[in-house]
Amino acid sequence: MLELYCEVKGLNTKLLALILVNRVSPNPFLSKELTNLKEYINTTKEEMNTDDIKMLDSVIYERQAYRKAVIEGKSMKEYCQEKEKALLDFETFYKELLSIAKE
Repeated sequence: MLELYCEVKGLNTKLLALILVNRVSPNPFLSKELTNLKEYINTTKEEMNTDDIKMLDSVIYERQAYRKAVIEGKSMKEYCQEKEKALLDFETFYKELLSIAKE
């Protein structure tokens, strides 16, 4: 994967790669795994000395609502209640993505 990124970076020097961790278990006992993954990615990023790869703060957790919304052909906004965790995951991600796009 890294080889492909380097190849594309040669074609587009303004390329910015974003890493979104998704399908994470919402089980609080497994939160250490997420922390370890983020640490590994950030360490690897530092070792590669790259500022053009950004680890997003947002995380998309594995939620039943995603599958059910797809089955019903609805967006998360249409399917979920206002404060439902599945919707909040995506809204947080969208806000972060828009913030980066504005930079």
